[in-house]
Amino acid sequence: RDIKNNWTQFFSVFLMAFLCVLVYMGLQGAWGGLSKSLSTFIDNNNLADGWVLSTGITNESKEKIEDINGISEVTTKSRISVNDTNKKGAALSLDSYSKNNISQFSISEGKAFSKGKTGQILINKEYADENHYKVGDTVSVENDLGKKTDLEICGLIQSPEKIYYTGTQEFIAPSYKDYGY
Repeated sequence: RDIKNNWTQFFSVFLMAFLCVLVYMGLQGAWGGLSKSLSTFIDNNNLADGWVLSTGITNESKEKIEDINGISEVTTKSRISVNDTNKKGAALSLDSYSKNNISQFSISEGKAFSKGKTGQILINKEYADENHYKVGDTVSVENDLGKKTDLEICGLIQSPEKIYYTGTQEFIAPSYKDYGY
């Protein structure tokens, strides 16, 4: 009799409880899937456990790092900050890696560099999508000294090191239109 007389209140409480359980289960399922996907990507691409950032690492300093207890592998890379002149100065971070097994990127479209051919670039997939770049397009970059270079996109990549790359500390989420690697 109470339900019959107060069916609207009963229905609204039931609906709210149903929606709360539905949203909670949906978020829980999505988080579990994202966590599993992220862990698989990191494991498959051998994300580094730590980084040492410096200007001008020598072979001597690299050897000292290798001698630290618990270090099993060390690699070096060079990073140059440039601006994408095609996109009104969007910032790009050009990384040059030594051959290694640490923090390997995965190619989602296109192919790796062609041997003996210069002027090629592998570019972040999200940056390319946001700025309408495709494999085969040319990216014009300019360094801080004003030197311009045209680079042909031979592939689109994703790197485990750059999963949370936002460009600057000002952003809490990536701004793929303005920043890429």
